[in-house]
Amino acid sequence: MIRLNRILLQHQYGEEWLDNLASPWIPFLNWISNDYVAGFIGIILTLGIIMSVFYFLRLVRKKKT
Repeated sequence: MIRLNRILLQHQYGEEWLDNLASPWIPFLNWISNDYVAGFIGIILTLGIIMSVFYFLRLVRKKKT
């Protein structure tokens, strides 16, 4: 269903509709101009979130015992 919707949008608007989409991240991340830096920041943020979740789960389990 999603693919059909995308095909209909491409047929109706072409590829121009993709350029006009508003992104909430643009004002915060417009200083990143290098793809490698963006990838590195993404990896660091992902690892930080994963480590925080596991630390929180371990802390909750310690309090239960």
